[in-house]
Amino acid sequence: MSLRPTDYIDVAWLVGDLALRDLPIPAYAPIWSVEHNQLEFLGPRTHQEVSVAPAIRTAIALPI
Repeated sequence: MSLRPTDYIDVAWLVGDLALRDLPIPAYAPIWSVEHNQLEFLGPRTHQEVSVAPAIRTAIALPI
């Protein structure tokens, strides 16, 4: 299998349905809460039920 720069790889393909609570090493992602106008952190202590893939997508998304 080879990858070209134009190939698309979704983060969900790499981590599957892994939830933040299932990570062997706790990891936190900073996100901006538009509703509360403040910085929040997605991680195993704050949002255990969130899957890793949506957490990564949320952390890199720009608030509009």
